[in-house]
Amino acid sequence: MLNRVLTMELGNDKGLRSTRNLLKLFYTFILPNITAIQFAYVIHSIPFIDHKLMLIFVLYLNLLVITIIQYSAQKKIFSSLEKEVLLKFIPNKTKLFIKYRLFFLIIKFNLPMLLFSSFYFETFIRAHTLLFTVFALFSILVIMIFQMYLAIIIRYWTNTMRAVYLQGLQILIFLLFVVLLSGVSFTPVLFLAMLDRYWGETISTLFYINALPIIITVALLAFISISLIILAKQINMRVLVLNRNLSFNLNTATLEKIQAKVYGLDLSRLQKLLFVKDIKYVFRNSKVQITLMGVYHLILLFSIIFFFLDISENEMGIFMAKFYLALTIGQLILSYILGVSFNDVLDFKNDLSVVGNYHIKLSETNLIREKIKILRAFVFPKLTITHIIFILTLLLLNQYMLALVYLLNYLICFWGRKALELFRVKTANQLNSERGFLEFVNFIIIMVIAFLLMQLLNSSDDNIYFFQLLSLGSVLILYFYHLFVFKKKKEVNVHVGS
Repeated sequence: MLNRVLTMELGNDKGLRSTRNLLKLFYTFILPNITAIQFAYVIHSIPFIDHKLMLIFVLYLNLLVITIIQYSAQKKIFSSLEKEVLLKFIPNKTKLFIKYRLFFLIIKFNLPMLLFSSFYFETFIRAHTLLFTVFALFSILVIMIFQMYLAIIIRYWTNTMRAVYLQGLQILIFLLFVVLLSGVSFTPVLFLAMLDRYWGETISTLFYINALPIIITVALLAFISISLIILAKQINMRVLVLNRNLSFNLNTATLEKIQAKVYGLDLSRLQKLLFVKDIKYVFRNSKVQITLMGVYHLILLFSIIFFFLDISENEMGIFMAKFYLALTIGQLILSYILGVSFNDVLDFKNDLSVVGNYHIKLSETNLIREKIKILRAFVFPKLTITHIIFILTLLLLNQYMLALVYLLNYLICFWGRKALELFRVKTANQLNSERGFLEFVNFIIIMVIAFLLMQLLNSSDDNIYFFQLLSLGSVLILYFYHLFVFKKKKEVNVHVGS
């Protein structure tokens, strides 16, 4: 069973015998956790950061990640069980299969956040290092077990409770998402507090938090986890396999037409046909998800514009330009991660039903381009409108050099988004090359981009344009590398007889 789950995670059945698979496991499950620990110490070493605000932000972020993990478990893992052939032949392995899938999901996306939080909190708790490490590892284990069995119980409830109660639960979860997204989206407050300390040359003072509430919270989670384990032993695991689609019956025809017109302008007739089909599919099956994404992007847009319009000094403007660049890159990376939940509509197989009655040769390039439009319509932030507001405002203030800085930032983010969109679509259809050398080159390019962006964020006002141009050039290299080199030579042809 573990081999089957590894095959699903790695994309092949070579297991741990393959060097490529070992590298993929390292990049996916080990490197993010090491980076999270290092990032925790880097954040704490910043002398001007407001750690009290940062602790609140970390708390919000943990709650948001937990909620996203639960949503992903229900949306992706449990929804795919009905199609899992292995469970039809070995139904007694259902429980073990579900646990393995949930474990890999949690360790991939939740463990880095938990490690970051633990090592960041360590500095503010008076405790022996060894004692704190044991407690932190125990807390992480408790939270992961809590996540796993909570997902199982939620799936059982959604498959057995009455429809009216289930829709009420959907509304409550939606409101919870909005609250958490609102809390996390106001990160500019955190950075403006740090900016105020920086200009006032106020060094952050050390403080300690009471560990008792944390201990009580972990103990309560441990008790709930044990209760969920006992409860899970009493339920019929086969109930979890069934899909129960209870979506709200909302009229989204107008929204579908708007999305098709705005994002389908430069598509061919056949591409637009597929695009409209995909738009309808998303609106039919992911109403809550696209609403959350829309609310999230609106919150970011209005909060960024609100803080931007108060900036008029050129020296402050350079700092804020770097801040907005870092914030936008963070949004793009987060959007790329959230794009996993759209893999079902990004899969080329979903288009076979549309062209099934025709004798059509459909190129891989056209399919990729159409799927990228789906990501741009629903997932990735709206870069153009934000930067138009930035640049026009600066031009009206006669700050032409600062407007140039924002224009170069826009180009960096624009081509970075195109690279992420391309990579997400290719990953969903297993179109990336499996050659070890090409994967290594891809990793090196990404590391170079990360290094140049760090240099850009730390650059002085005099050499910011130099590092912007270097960063833009490296992002362009990444995009064209994925477009022309890092791919499988494969043509998607659909031939259907009459």
